[in-house]
Amino acid sequence: MNENYLKYKGLSSADAKKAADAGLINESTQKSTRSAYAIIASNLCTLFNLVNFILALLLFYVGSYKNMLFMGVVISNLLIGVVQELRAKKAVDDLSLMNAAKANVIRDSKLMEIASDMVVQGDLIVFSQGDEVCADCLCLEGSCEADESFITGESEGVNKKAGSTLLAGSHIVSGNILARAEKVGHDTYIAGIARGAKKYKKPYSTLMTALKKIVVFSSAIIIPVGVLLFRSQYLIEANLKNAVEQTVGALIGMIPEGLMLLTSTALCLGVIRLSSKKILVRELYSIESLARSDIVCFDKTGTITTGKPKVTDVIPYNTPKEKLLSLAFSLERQSEHPLSKPIIDECEKLGISYSKVSDFKAVAGNGLSAVCQKSLLKGGNLSFMDGCVPTEEIDKAQQLAQSGKTPLFFSKDNKFCGIIAVADTPKPESYEAIKELKNMGLRVIMISGDNEKTANSLGESVGINEVFANTKPDQKAQIINSLKQQASVIMVGDGINDAPALTYADIGIAIGTGTDIAIDSADIVLMKNNLFDVSAAIRLSRHTINNIHQNLFWAFCYNCLGIPLAAGVFISLFGWQLNPMFGAAAMSLSSFCVVSNALRLNLAKIYDNKKDKKIKHKEKLTVNFKTTLKIEGMMCGHCEARVKSALEDVKHTVFVTVSHQDGTAIVESKKDISKQLKKAVETCGYKVLEIL
Repeated sequence: MNENYLKYKGLSSADAKKAADAGLINESTQKSTRSAYAIIASNLCTLFNLVNFILALLLFYVGSYKNMLFMGVVISNLLIGVVQELRAKKAVDDLSLMNAAKANVIRDSKLMEIASDMVVQGDLIVFSQGDEVCADCLCLEGSCEADESFITGESEGVNKKAGSTLLAGSHIVSGNILARAEKVGHDTYIAGIARGAKKYKKPYSTLMTALKKIVVFSSAIIIPVGVLLFRSQYLIEANLKNAVEQTVGALIGMIPEGLMLLTSTALCLGVIRLSSKKILVRELYSIESLARSDIVCFDKTGTITTGKPKVTDVIPYNTPKEKLLSLAFSLERQSEHPLSKPIIDECEKLGISYSKVSDFKAVAGNGLSAVCQKSLLKGGNLSFMDGCVPTEEIDKAQQLAQSGKTPLFFSKDNKFCGIIAVADTPKPESYEAIKELKNMGLRVIMISGDNEKTANSLGESVGINEVFANTKPDQKAQIINSLKQQASVIMVGDGINDAPALTYADIGIAIGTGTDIAIDSADIVLMKNNLFDVSAAIRLSRHTINNIHQNLFWAFCYNCLGIPLAAGVFISLFGWQLNPMFGAAAMSLSSFCVVSNALRLNLAKIYDNKKDKKIKHKEKLTVNFKTTLKIEGMMCGHCEARVKSALEDVKHTVFVTVSHQDGTAIVESKKDISKQLKKAVETCGYKVLEIL
């Protein structure tokens, strides 16, 4: 830490307490999972359960205890939903990955370590290498390099200095800096993303919704039917116990209990099977949505890629390769920069030796220098080389950069020694996993916050042709929303910037090693961080829906016979009548058949791609960005036409609407071209006040 930082007094203890009392404290974002009470209440308090409970009370009242066995089926069905949701809640709540545990703040002219959720607005915080930024801060003194990939998706570090802004959720890669907490808790940028993600409410399963309507309709009918049956039975026999037993027996047979049981059982077994493979499904309905999906959208950094750079190229210049690596090893082993580790790992793997160095210095955002045997060693970016890099080597470095790699230059006594390139490489399974999804008939798209060259290069290497680069969190959500108008969409991501897209997608899948906000926003979490689990989950979901369709067919046949029998249709014809014992037995038998068929899901080979249907892809889907510009200076229809013509000439524009009365222009485009649109308007002589 820079000792000069202690010249700042920081907040006093009294000021900090006052800010905390005013609510200006860095409270952690709350979990999105429901409480255990809410889960139990939502599963217990249903019309379906109410009717069954009333029938059981009537049997208990008249002393017909043996006929209350049907409640075992009802309770089993209830427990399936409750236990599954509680298990999912516990697993998600255990994945707390976002907030840093501690923060170093200056208070009362002293440096002290406090819990990050005790930081208040106005606190002076000292950030050093490896620290996570816990609040949105304004940099006051010093310099550092920050990793904002979880927020923006951009894999390269960002240099920060006095006047720069540090965002909560980013990490300090190198250097140290003094910053003032400007926004804390719910006011931070990532908290805003989290709130935006939680605003959108996903639709429920169409299958479950339809079945619930059937149950509600049936339950509403059996009340008046039950009253009529009881009245007729009591008038005939004048025996309360027999009348209740006969009425309850008939009503139990009329309740379509099997419809809900067969669906929830199959869905729950699917969830349990996926859970055994470390694929956590938070809601039962997600299984159905998975089976009906048409598109899979992937984030890049940490999802398709490892999120950890590796050495990809070693290009020596008038120096043996081993000496270049030895020079780099001697320098990088002194550093904790993320780009140092891949070079250290590569050298250790190849058995390269290193030399001890002295006077080691790390210049944030530029590179490293040290003295080795009276020679000055340097490594870093081009500007750090003091003009010693030949033109042809600069051209090679530019080619590496265009392919998504980061070239690092090395010199000895200001003599250029060569280039070592590192890059965030794809996971070993990425290419095959994406190929599997394509063969299953799904369209695969990559949406990345990284720059266009890097994103396109990576997409091409793993077999993805449709790539959206330079996207902000709200733009990712906009792309997902646009795709949803045409098909059912899965989004797979791991970062804070993926949270809105994960929420807006029909199914959001988060990587288990991702951020807390991403996990909270997702429906499914891949605990193993393996992309093959995406195709495995889809395969099992398809098996599950097929299993439900089979059960629905047999349930339909069962109800066609059982409901008329329960309603007494066959009494006058054959003298057949259903009492509670036979009703419970029939219910148990149907439940046994349903569960037995659902258990076949345990035999499904969810990682076997041999039986995948190779469906021809649909025509390429279109995704439009919608940009609204507020323009000053348009006075008439002529101005309107002039602005519209200028905007239509901008590349990637799809549709333009301009109104001089409202002073607005609405543009739909194939990508984010807001900067080009602003320039086009200003070239016409008008002023753009705001871009929405």
